[in-house]
Amino acid sequence: MEVIAQKRHHHLEKEQMWKMIISRFQNL
Repeated sequence: MEVIAQKRHHHLEKEQMWKMIISRFQNL
């Protein structure tokens, strides 16, 4: 169960990172 939670959390971090990158490119 802990492993699944960790994977899900890691996926959320990746999504947030991509959103930040995309928004940064849009600002340029």
